[in-house]
Amino acid sequence: MKRKNEQSLQEVMQDILKKYQLNRKFQEAEIGQVWNDILGPSVAKQTRKVNLFKGTLTVYLESGLVKQELNMLKSRLIASLNEHIGRELVKEIILK
Repeated sequence: MKRKNEQSLQEVMQDILKKYQLNRKFQEAEIGQVWNDILGPSVAKQTRKVNLFKGTLTVYLESGLVKQELNMLKSRLIASLNEHIGRELVKEIILK
């Protein structure tokens, strides 16, 4: 039975992230890890940086060839990333 002032651990963590404005950085770290998990070690090695801002995931890559291949898979990547995260966090991907 929950009392009025009791919160689940998830609710407490969300409140802390919101209060200290850490939510965006937490989401970036989460999406970066999922990016590496989905695409594997070879693409992870070619990925320099991953930024998430207002639903747009910007990925900085070292290889033009990898960039071209991933450009053709953007819609699949968005669906796969969101599925692994469990919510619609990524709406667009920009590859640089």
